[in-house]
Amino acid sequence: MIRSLLNTPADHEGMLLKAIETNADALIFDLEDGVQIGNKENARIGLRRIWNKVKIRKRNIFIRINDVHTIEGIKDINFLFENNIEPCFIILPKVESGIEVQLTRKLFKKSKLCPIIETSKGVTEAKSIINSLNKGEYLIFGEADLSSQLRISLYSTFIKEIKRQLVLLSNDENVGVIDSPCFRLKDESFLTQEVQHSYDFGFSSKIAIHPSHISIINKVFSPRYELSYDEIQILEQYKDEHSGIKVNNGDMVGPPMVRMIREKEEQLER
Repeated sequence: MIRSLLNTPADHEGMLLKAIETNADALIFDLEDGVQIGNKENARIGLRRIWNKVKIRKRNIFIRINDVHTIEGIKDINFLFENNIEPCFIILPKVESGIEVQLTRKLFKKSKLCPIIETSKGVTEAKSIINSLNKGEYLIFGEADLSSQLRISLYSTFIKEIKRQLVLLSNDENVGVIDSPCFRLKDESFLTQEVQHSYDFGFSSKIAIHPSHISIINKVFSPRYELSYDEIQILEQYKDEHSGIKVNNGDMVGPPMVRMIREKEEQLER
């Protein structure tokens, strides 16, 4: 299970090596926005130098390449082929159609693909992008770029509505959705609140841009290993019945909530 993904710029070799030692469930080696335009080649060189060390550790590695419609994106693809680098996942930025994913898939036979929706066109084409994904692949929401394009706050109601819509569409196809990172580095209270919101929205995991964020993300996204007292009481009420509305501690309870609790109980018994 992937709960946290630590994003690290690939042009900082020391940071890449330190990232390997963290307790993040997955690592993102970033060749795109985390690397300045003039330093792209150095990033590729640094990634090539440490790749064998990474492979030995058998970590979940994501490599975020540049937009495949750009020269740097083409260089990234050539770099991966020439150096026989096959990460677990390849992140595709600024994807705006399912066809883009399908065409890129023909180039990478072993790596799974993770498109980022971070443009308005990507949002409108979300259904086709999600439908293009195979089992075990993820959709990533890029709220920073989208907010910038739309000239709205990262924390606006509109961005929250887009998040809900992407999770809803992805849930129909059983696709996990990874949320954007929290951009406040030293505000633990704010971080905890934002990570909890990501979890409550239905995201499967969240990106971290600093190692200090990992433990909070892992804690919030860890499975709940026991039923609450109220959940146990609800199951008792519905023990011999499968329909109807009941009341538990002043709250109305119906079949949908019971189904959710029973599914949780089944997961705990596995």
